[in-house]
Amino acid sequence: MKKILSFVTMMITASLAWSQAAFVLPSPTNANDSVTIYIDISKSTSNGLKHMLEAHPEVKDEVYMWTWSPAGPACGNGEWGNSNECMKLKRVSGMIYSIKIVPTSFYNCTPLDLYSKGISCLAKLDNGNAFGSDGVGEAKTEDLRVDILPALCADKFC
Repeated sequence: MKKILSFVTMMITASLAWSQAAFVLPSPTNANDSVTIYIDISKSTSNGLKHMLEAHPEVKDEVYMWTWSPAGPACGNGEWGNSNECMKLKRVSGMIYSIKIVPTSFYNCTPLDLYSKGISCLAKLDNGNAFGSDGVGEAKTEDLRVDILPALCADKFC
């Protein structure tokens, strides 16, 4: 029964993750272990960055994360017109990007902060301002929020 319940929980988590523009894996998440944040720009409701990447494939490897919660990143976001290199996202495929972090170190926060506030971020070009004369607005996604499901047993809260 325990295996069936674990499998059902994993399937629900996976289906929710793949239907959102931003998600973390693994989920449930241990705040002190390595996790990967994924941003699927194709599922963004703000079309600025999506249209920029479609119109200008030469910048497909110049996508950065901008984040502010549960705290600002320890390495800093940089300036809006010049993102910090530590925030550069890796292109996984298509318009799916990722960054691997240890949440408590990356955000310099407690596990409680991570679990209660979640992760708020967006994806943007290095320079998030309008790109060229395309006129589609800032080269960014909307603000994205990822709720973090705690891996309580891993954090010894059981």
